[in-house]
Amino acid sequence: MSANPNLCTFHKLAEEDNEFKNTVLYNVYNKFMETCDLKGRESYSYCERDDKYAKVNPSVRLFYEKVKSILNRIRNTQDEYFLNINFEKGNVCTYFKYWFYDQMLAEEFDVNQINELFGILEKEKDIFSNANCDYYAMKLDEIKIIKSLYDYFAFYDTYKGEHEKIIHQITKSKYCKNFKNVKVYYSNFDVTCNDSSTKKYCSEFRKYIKEYIKFHDELSFSCNDEEIDSKMFEHEDLKSLVIKDPIWRDTLVGSGEHESSDHMHVDISENTGNRIPTVVSSSFVGIFIILLISYKFTPLRDKLGRPFEFMKQILKNQKEGNHESQLDKYEYEENNSDYTEYNLVYHS
Repeated sequence: MSANPNLCTFHKLAEEDNEFKNTVLYNVYNKFMETCDLKGRESYSYCERDDKYAKVNPSVRLFYEKVKSILNRIRNTQDEYFLNINFEKGNVCTYFKYWFYDQMLAEEFDVNQINELFGILEKEKDIFSNANCDYYAMKLDEIKIIKSLYDYFAFYDTYKGEHEKIIHQITKSKYCKNFKNVKVYYSNFDVTCNDSSTKKYCSEFRKYIKEYIKFHDELSFSCNDEEIDSKMFEHEDLKSLVIKDPIWRDTLVGSGEHESSDHMHVDISENTGNRIPTVVSSSFVGIFIILLISYKFTPLRDKLGRPFEFMKQILKNQKEGNHESQLDKYEYEENNSDYTEYNLVYHS
């Protein structure tokens, strides 16, 4: 398990809030954890070792074998497996997917381990389809964002979708800042992940998250006096969004694990970013006038010749209309969070 004290996991949320322990999700999650745990409480008919993966990373192999056992039990002996747990059969796969991603991050799988795991699952994908539970191979940064939505789902499920209780409990949590951007993630997915999208994270979102979570329109809360308000994402210019492919940018300092993923660009029209170029242009005009006076009427003419010509060239370029500016962008960054490495960058 992770030694990172700031990593948000389902069990850590349950340790903070005893209400989690009264849920079906908690009971089913722990049933998954007990699978093939060598404590003698479960049948081992689905826990045999698969020697064909003997050479893979030991942690990956053990995790795969537990995944395989759980899915075979869901398929063949679901009622017996969840004996004494009053569960909705339609929810079991969502519970499993939360456990799947939560444990992957709790075990701190790196990029290579995740690729190795999904390589095995691709060969054994029938175990998912036979359990009526699809899997989607995603990159590490995508998994972390999807998992943050599942963490919100845990609160949503525990408090039956009651907005005020959910927000109250999140603001009390040590892991509050991990929930800073869940609404903007959800909203962007809701817009970009239409039915025709073939992106893996879109399939995951549509099938296992969107059906179970509804965000309150006025979602707002604060973490350590930091205000997070849904209205910060509202602006008149956002009404004419042109949505392109999603972007994920992994900027985890020192990890050495930099992945390039599909990019999410949100084009915001009209007057969102001309202030900086205007100020810069005005400054150049003022400097140009001063240099012109010095050039014409003082003995500094010889020394000012080169900068004077340089300023003329700059103003010429400005006049010719190159108005694009790399400074004209919106960037929402998560600070002091385990999910610092994802930035939603809005380019105009």
